[in-house]
Amino acid sequence: MLEHPFLAELFDPENDHMLKQGLPITYFDFEFEQYTINQEVLRELLIDEIILTNNEQANQLNSEFKQKFPHGVLEMIYQK
Repeated sequence: MLEHPFLAELFDPENDHMLKQGLPITYFDFEFEQYTINQEVLRELLIDEIILTNNEQANQLNSEFKQKFPHGVLEMIYQK
């Protein structure tokens, strides 16, 4: 997990159980890098990320989108 010396200051063995084991990172996860993002869009994406991290229902929906749209969904919303 975070036991590597580079991440030593972040590692807390008492809370290690809270780390989530996930799937490998895909294009979907970094699709946002294909876009010119202004401050307003960045704010929306940050809020979305916070919701995904803290809401199980949103996380499930994100997983479904990831399967249905493996090449991303932002192109439906934003211009490259």
